[in-house]
Amino acid sequence: MDLDNFKQINDRFGHASGDKVLRQLAPRLRGCLRQSDTVARLGGDEFAFVLEGILDQADCLFIVQKILRSLNEPAMPDAGDDPLSASIGISIFPTDADEIELLIKYADKAMYAAKRQDGHFRFYDAM
Repeated sequence: MDLDNFKQINDRFGHASGDKVLRQLAPRLRGCLRQSDTVARLGGDEFAFVLEGILDQADCLFIVQKILRSLNEPAMPDAGDDPLSASIGISIFPTDADEIELLIKYADKAMYAAKRQDGHFRFYDAM
């Protein structure tokens, strides 16, 4: 997952405010997941999620929708800023790949496809 337009928050309010937004976002994201799932910040405004026991696209749609809804609150309530938005790329083990490096690469490709198509999420498609 990559936050859309996060650079504008840093540019407009400064990096300290951007860091504050990320700290406020962390519990929102954790609250969307099950006990067995993991969220980690990869760097900047990129996050990775590991959802255990996901067998197909339908299994993860509920959690993806929860994540997107969690961004509806303003990023900086004290500044009256708009809600955050994100682009999410999804790859599924073992359908898309059975190696973690490939799963991350494919999820990244899907995320950029979501950004290009103004969609909030995309599943990896080898075609």
